[in-house]
Amino acid sequence: MKTGIINIIVVATVLLALSGCSTVSVQKLSEKYDRPILSAAEVRSMIRVDVTPLQPVSAEDAVMTASN
Repeated sequence: MKTGIINIIVVATVLLALSGCSTVSVQKLSEKYDRPILSAAEVRSMIRVDVTPLQPVSAEDAVMTASN
């Protein structure tokens, strides 16, 4: 019974220790990555939206389609 509680405590301690080791400061990240691949202006210029209006469907066509 006590081994189960001890196992839970050990696992929680290991997870806490590993999560502390995996964090990287923002300063270290900024030194590693100088410039982003794309700036926000470049991404905005790449976005294009084409709108194609659809023709309205007649009531007869809608009924025939729904009945099939």
